[in-house]
Amino acid sequence: MRKFTTLSLSTLVLGAAVLLVSCEEQTGTHENAPAIDSRGISSSGTLSLQGEIISVPSPTQISVMIQKANIPFDQTLMNPLTNRDQYLTEYDKAIGLGVFGADLAYAANYEAGQLNNDYFNAVGKLSADLQIIDHIDQKLVTSLNNHIANRDSLLRLNAQFFKAGDNYLKESRRTDLAGLILFGGWAEALYISVKVGKTNEEIRNRIGEQKYASVSMRNLVNKIGDPSLAEVRSKLDEVVKIFESLRTTYTYQKPINDSKEKITYLRGKTTVEMTPEQFTSLEVAVEQLRNLIIQ
Repeated sequence: MRKFTTLSLSTLVLGAAVLLVSCEEQTGTHENAPAIDSRGISSSGTLSLQGEIISVPSPTQISVMIQKANIPFDQTLMNPLTNRDQYLTEYDKAIGLGVFGADLAYAANYEAGQLNNDYFNAVGKLSADLQIIDHIDQKLVTSLNNHIANRDSLLRLNAQFFKAGDNYLKESRRTDLAGLILFGGWAEALYISVKVGKTNEEIRNRIGEQKYASVSMRNLVNKIGDPSLAEVRSKLDEVVKIFESLRTTYTYQKPINDSKEKITYLRGKTTVEMTPEQFTSLEVAVEQLRNLIIQ
């Protein structure tokens, strides 16, 4: 079986702001994605792939929420470091980079000490294998190594690290790899969320809000079109179908256009209703998807 693991470089360890803001007028059901960045891949986890804007929450955003909910750190939820050397193809390595990036975001928020070093080393190795690290200022890499024990510095420097990697992939027209990295980070962050969200209402609500991101992820994987992704597509379809069964209402607020940065921020509040039975089904499907992409 092929191994698949992912995450978009800029979404990786970025402390991106929440893309769904407060509500105002007009309540109703509305299918919408969180944000659009015309530059391609952005710190909010946005990718332009074959003319379609794909936007997902940042794994760091999710990990910060989990830590602030006072949920104890659980290392068993992370992709084992022993899997790192099993990723042999360029696609495998890109997906693995995304997964390990999401794990690093999770550990960094708990100031996990040596574990931060170990997962940063895994990220560094896969980045080197993909010739990404060769195109990043070595001063930044040195700063990362020197500040690995400082949570805020680690998150900030990692943001810069993966943004530089994003730029390289865009410039070299390796968009498929950026897409697979994005997908992997999303899948790993979602897996961690469903595992810790059973007893936390806020996290369950945020999981439900990924209904639209799941559709974007399916579109992304379908657009890449590699035959080796067939099993992933099938399992991802199951996840999307469960999300689509959730009842959702969206409270609209007028978007904000930042002409200087060429970014449109879509604002509003999404409310998702999820029964215990639906949550259990989602947990099972997400775990199966995640296990497929890391093995």
